[in-house]
Amino acid sequence: EEKNLRTIECEGLLTKENALLLISGVRQAQDRERNYQRLYDLSHIELEVSIKEFEEILTKARELFQVPMHKHKVAFVSSDPFVLELLSVYKTVSLRYAFHHVEYFRNRYLALQWLTASHEN
Repeated sequence: EEKNLRTIECEGLLTKENALLLISGVRQAQDRERNYQRLYDLSHIELEVSIKEFEEILTKARELFQVPMHKHKVAFVSSDPFVLELLSVYKTVSLRYAFHHVEYFRNRYLALQWLTASHEN
C-alpha cells in the first residue's frame, strides 16, 4: 500500500470560509484517486467555526474527497484545549459523513505515528 502523506500547517484565524478555501486548495493539489494520509497542524490558529459550520465543511469535504475503495486518514494537531474540544466534536460528527479515519492529537509525533501505522484503528 502506497503512502501519500501530506502536512498542512495553518496559521491565523480559521473561519468556515477559510476552511472551505483550504480544503478546495488541498483537493486541487492532491489526486483523490489515491490512498492518502493528511496531517493538519492547527497549533497556531484561532478557531472560529460553529458546529453547524463544521457540518457545512464536512459536506464539502465529502463532496471533494470521498471515493469508494480508497482509504483516507486525516489527523489534526493542536495543544489548545478549546480547539481540541472542537476537534472532538468534529471527529464525532465526521462519522455521519463516512469519514471513519479521523483523529486528533496534542503533538505531531503522535499524529504521524497514527497516520503511518499499517493497521486501521
